[in-house]
Amino acid sequence: MNYWKITRQQLKTTSMIRKIVTLLLLFLCICLVSDLGADSKKTVKKNKLTCEYFDSLKDDSGVCAHVNHGRETTISPEGKNKESYLYKTAFKVFNSTPKGREAIAESGGVIPFKAWMIDLDEDGIEEAILVPWNDNFCGASGNCDILIYKSKTLNKRFKWELIGAMSGNMLHIERSKNNQYYDIITDRAMGAEDQILTRYTMSLSSKRYQVVEQKEVYCRIKSLESCFRVRR
Repeated sequence: MNYWKITRQQLKTTSMIRKIVTLLLLFLCICLVSDLGADSKKTVKKNKLTCEYFDSLKDDSGVCAHVNHGRETTISPEGKNKESYLYKTAFKVFNSTPKGREAIAESGGVIPFKAWMIDLDEDGIEEAILVPWNDNFCGASGNCDILIYKSKTLNKRFKWELIGAMSGNMLHIERSKNNQYYDIITDRAMGAEDQILTRYTMSLSSKRYQVVEQKEVYCRIKSLESCFRVRR
């Protein structure tokens, strides 16, 4: 008789412990989902494409200090390393169009790329931002093609994958994020004080930067230099 009493008490105790554990787990899950939702709302905050916004960055070099602006590097077709593969991959892009082939011919058969390595999605692997540093590839207003590549290894083979194709004379890496990547704004000069600002965000479906907003403004944009500038 005592044996059954003890067993029933143990079962009741075990059942109660399970209920408590279940409630605790449910509470933790709710808290986690709430935190993720809050973080997600914070990361998608966008700044307006206005002269005033960029002017606010002009006098404060610390505004963009939280973003790692990467390191400038040199790439060439020589050798068999990641940098040479990057050069050859980007070279094919320009060589695939009549305008690109003409610019390459005028530059002596080479493209003098400027390259910056920067971790745009904070996964510990740097992406590459490439700009052909030559007037043959850029317009009279200094607008150049900007290519962004991500390094990948598939079936033990290394490759560079194009994740962004833009145009402008300045590039600004925003604080906001979409699909784990920092948003990017380019400034394309159309005249002395006529600029087109374009916002790019990472598309989840195409896995490439895509235009999500564009605005023409009438002011001389200089403040982008405080964060990231493509052309000197």
